[in-house]
Amino acid sequence: MAAFPTSRTKAFISYSHQDSRYLDELHLHLAYFEKQGLIDFWDDRKLVPGTRWQQDIRQAIKSARVAILLVSASFLASDFVTGQELPPLLEAAQKEGALLLSVIVRPCLFKHTALAQFQAVNDPSKPMSELPPGKRDQIWARVAELIAEALDNQKAAAAAPGGQEKTPKKPSRPQKTREQWLEEAEAQRRAGHAQEALAAYERALQLDATSSGAQKGKDTALRDLEAGGSAQATPSAPAPASAAISPQQEATRTAPAPQKAKTPRARR
Repeated sequence: MAAFPTSRTKAFISYSHQDSRYLDELHLHLAYFEKQGLIDFWDDRKLVPGTRWQQDIRQAIKSARVAILLVSASFLASDFVTGQELPPLLEAAQKEGALLLSVIVRPCLFKHTALAQFQAVNDPSKPMSELPPGKRDQIWARVAELIAEALDNQKAAAAAPGGQEKTPKKPSRPQKTREQWLEEAEAQRRAGHAQEALAAYERALQLDATSSGAQKGKDTALRDLEAGGSAQATPSAPAPASAAISPQQEATRTAPAPQKAKTPRARR
């Protein structure tokens, strides 16, 4: 397994000053992990007066294991972003395994850029500017988790002999898309497998926290599970006591038919 350069230990945030409000929202979600020492991130608000700011930005990019890109029309229109920041970040992603997390904050031509080859955190057709605060919080929380996970993996790789991870990952299967998880969830729900359907809906939400279809499906699966539990927990009404019968009647009474054994369902 190729090792990540041990010099890449931080997160770098690239954004347009026109989108400062979204940087503020991201900072709010990064604050807890930063206080715990789990992440170390840099953006141009950390520039110190009197320093060579371009040199500081280049150094921050060289140190980035993760880059968070707040993509908008202003971001793509910025000569500095597209000329000085994106080229080295794209190269680091392709040659050194740096993680690029694009968050589409306002409608733009993201799908026509080189960034489109990397999966965005949110659906490009549903930028942050069009989402309610609660949905934005879900996405920012997911970004914070992805940053912490990537930096933690980097620390583990650096601590292992040879700069590689202590426990090599198993060969991964092709990752399913949100649409594929939704299809599986619907198939499981139609088959009456509410638990498996719920798990598939949750995987779809992990890929797109704003998916209304996945959220509605999850709610339905939860109701199915609750309904199933209630049905199992409700005892049957006791049968009325039968009138006394004679020994002859007892001998000739038809025995109840044996119940058909249930076929156990394989656990996934």
